[in-house]
Amino acid sequence: MIRLIRHILDICILMGLVTGAAISVLALLGAFIPVFDVINHFQIIIALLGLFALAMSFVWPSTLGALKSYGRIIVIFILCCSSVLLGPELWGRFSHRNADETLALDTGKQPLKLLSFNIYMGTWDRKALAGTVINADPDVAALQEFAPNRFKNQPDLKRVYPHQAKCQSWRVCTLTILSKHPLTDIKSYHLGSSDQNNPLHGKLLAATVHMPGAVPFRLYNVHLAWPLPLAEKLKQLDRLLEIIESDRKDTPMQVVSGDFNSTGWAFRVDQFARKADLKRRDRLVPTFPSPNSLIKRLRLPAFLSLDHILTSPDIEAGAVVRVRSPIGDHWPIRTTLYLPQK
Repeated sequence: MIRLIRHILDICILMGLVTGAAISVLALLGAFIPVFDVINHFQIIIALLGLFALAMSFVWPSTLGALKSYGRIIVIFILCCSSVLLGPELWGRFSHRNADETLALDTGKQPLKLLSFNIYMGTWDRKALAGTVINADPDVAALQEFAPNRFKNQPDLKRVYPHQAKCQSWRVCTLTILSKHPLTDIKSYHLGSSDQNNPLHGKLLAATVHMPGAVPFRLYNVHLAWPLPLAEKLKQLDRLLEIIESDRKDTPMQVVSGDFNSTGWAFRVDQFARKADLKRRDRLVPTFPSPNSLIKRLRLPAFLSLDHILTSPDIEAGAVVRVRSPIGDHWPIRTTLYLPQK
């Protein structure tokens, strides 16, 4: 009887691995069928489970030797599928390690530090917000889920960042841009449907940043919808693309930063970047959840890279890194942009 139970257990394990392999194949098909791209948001979890299963294949006391061998082959197949997406991310992260040092030597570029941070709509701590931004010391900060009426009196931020673009009401958008340099042509947009599930999503705040000695660039601070419902997400990306292409006539240098609510190793973000003639600068930088966030009462390590920085090809960028903060359910991210001189 015990042997029969063990046989059944081994068969169930093999069926589970076959299911995992099928999911991995569907994830790769996400490049062509957008709804399957949702699976790729969990590629880090799939890869970690695959590594665990591979290790267990050497120690699990299987009663069916042939099934054990087949199971190991299936696990290796799953890991190969994950490496198709996570491999380039890992390589990109390591190859950017010394990017800042190399680019800083280029006297034809002007360095500008950019911070992107979803501060979380439930945040009321003004001191922590000001401290996070000032300690990170960016030249420009793009904030999401920022309620304007909640943070009216911020003398420290006003002193360091005298140029600010904000939405008038959180019902319009919850975005702001803080800058040490002048901002012009400030515009806000509603990208999605008026009846979408989350009123904070589908928003855009744009401004042109004028850094002395550098070519001006158009900054787009975005907060997009979750991957599902798919039609809403694709609609917002298409509308964002239209705005970027329209503005390019007057401002060729462009930067898009913010909470895309799509992970970097899924296909949608990079496909959007190619259509918009932009480059995604962050590689393997998980930003959600942050240490301040609880999911089902669990404090989980970040496994989704929801926040991104995209730039025009003529704007070089150093490594994108996470910044510690006592607030927010996302990690803030920061990079140095190297702008062409006038």
